[in-house]
Amino acid sequence: KLELLETYKRGAMQKIFSQQVRFKEENGEDYPDWEEKKLGEISVIKTGKKDANIAKSYGKYRFYTCSRDYLHADVYSFEGEAILVAGNADVGLCHYYNGKFEAYQRTYVLQNFKTDGKYLYKYLSHFFRQYALGLMQSSAMTYITLGTLENFTVPLPSEEEQQKIATFLATLDDKITAEKSKLTATREFKK
Repeated sequence: KLELLETYKRGAMQKIFSQQVRFKEENGEDYPDWEEKKLGEISVIKTGKKDANIAKSYGKYRFYTCSRDYLHADVYSFEGEAILVAGNADVGLCHYYNGKFEAYQRTYVLQNFKTDGKYLYKYLSHFFRQYALGLMQSSAMTYITLGTLENFTVPLPSEEEQQKIATFLATLDDKITAEKSKLTATREFKK
């Protein structure tokens, strides 16, 4: 069931973001055509400045590095809604967070969105990571640059359609998380 949900989500994302499947307005009308914008046009992109040695076991704030799991720190440099992108190590990995946090020096912090942040996170999580990994395979680069992020093109539906897409994908993510929990519990029971 987990594999089927994950496959369904990948297929749904491909169809939604290629505009083969579109959401409709409440009155049944089509939303306006999508635009394409560069990521640097729809968000402010900065880099974290902290070294990994500031990590604490029980720090008050999340500390995002270039790995899957966040650490903790006693200080923060950023606040608010953000998408964090690994610039090296687990290149292109994205996290979404809203609050006070710290960022490692090779982690890109996207904020001040001119679009729905959750929509943008869903799009980047899937498509930017694939793009970044493709760049790494076609060159000797083991990292991404600020320009790579700034020039990455994002399709933008209307704000209302973005919210519907983000909500739909979040619902799928919740179902996948629930199935993962059931699978973990079953494995533990089996042991």
